[in-house]
Amino acid sequence: MVRKLNPSRAKNKTNVLIVLHSCVVILLFARCCLSSQNIKLFSDADMKGFSINFNDYDENLTRVEFNDIATSACVNGIWFLYEQPKFGPDGNGFVEFAWGDDHCFNIDPIVDNKVSSVKYAGNFHDWRQDMITLYTHHWFQGDELYDETDQRVLPAGEIIAKSAVIAGLSNWTIYEEKEYTGQAWCLQPQDATGAAPGFFTELAKEGVTVVRSFRKGCDSDRIPKALQVTKSEQGKNDHEQNCC
Repeated sequence: MVRKLNPSRAKNKTNVLIVLHSCVVILLFARCCLSSQNIKLFSDADMKGFSINFNDYDENLTRVEFNDIATSACVNGIWFLYEQPKFGPDGNGFVEFAWGDDHCFNIDPIVDNKVSSVKYAGNFHDWRQDMITLYTHHWFQGDELYDETDQRVLPAGEIIAKSAVIAGLSNWTIYEEKEYTGQAWCLQPQDATGAAPGFFTELAKEGVTVVRSFRKGCDSDRIPKALQVTKSEQGKNDHEQNCC
């Protein structure tokens, strides 16, 4: 017995295939066009001279013969430029940061020709993704703990959190004890409507010492003030701010 295909059903199947194909194309296009994080360093001011690109952490620019050379930069995402190698392991170096899409700038004199390591914060493929990163020293120096999800108990049990950065549209609450207990502080983005990151350079001044759990949402009336940085501008520390 030969079954004949109903022309209308054949047409419907063709339409479904076209729709599915279009959806796949759209998804692939969206995936490829997400702005992955990268930074380009230049040897001269105003994005001139020799240049080098990074799309990952680099703890020692001597390796690529660009240590103490950078004078200007362009970034996609959230990037930190450290005076010290290994991202300021003792917390005593100068740091400059920048964020945005295709944001270019001249490096501040305190870090100009002194950049020895660079790294980004947040999701590599989409810097606007909700995330929290805690650092063991002021001004985003030292070791870090990065996550995009709630943590009832931290993998290492706790982290000494002296600074933090959050991205995306969500608030985050950090707790001094596990299971979302103990003293808590609510960290808020600088501008939730525009996904402007929140930079917290001196959490110790807010009474934060150890963090043992965190989750999305605001579960405290203690709200540390984020550093106010206009979109696509950079900020820096100085020795006075970095003294404590």
